Amino acid sequence: MSRREQASENTVATSHGDNVSGARDDVTAKDGTLKGQVKKELRISNSQYGVLQSSVAIVNTVLPLLAGLFVDTFGTQVGSILATSLIAAGYVLAATSTSLASFPLMVVGYVMYGLGSGSITVVQGAIRSHWFRGKGLAIAMGLEASYLSMATVVLISQWTGFYGWAFWVRGTAHALEH
Repeated sequence: MSRREQASENTVATSHGDNVSGARDDVTAKDGTLKGQVKKELRISNSQYGVLQSSVAIVNTVLPLLAGLFVDTFGTQVGSILATSLIAAGYVLAATSTSLASFPLMVVGYVMYGLGSGSITVVQGAIRSHWFRGKGLAIAMGLEASYLSMATVVLISQWTGFYGWAFWVRGTAHALEH
């Protein structure tokens, strides 16, 4: 292993995983600290791990614009159901991939999660701006942002002894949240 790979292996990610639309990519933000475990269990390289990290972010380079058009056309109810379904399905696939040790399945799960997370940000913004006109909008946004940061997958992984539980717990929390 080269020095660069060793340094990368030992580095704990400190980014907040903010995507282009301003949404929190909890998959990438939280899983950065599990890099070594994920690489080991899935038998993947640093480059392949980079594919996982970017699979959420790349989807969200254009998606917020398309999601905005979709929400304006079909409304927040349809947009919310579709986005939440994509998030939940993506997390279930990512969690299943940990049990099957399947890198391709995890990439598909992350892409689906990215499609949903980018869209749900637009839906949530539309709903918040409707309900919190004038006062309260900033505090509502702040509460949401702080809630998304409360869970940590590293503790779950260490407590249970299997890194896959971190994906299952986080996925369940996201499904219940939305």
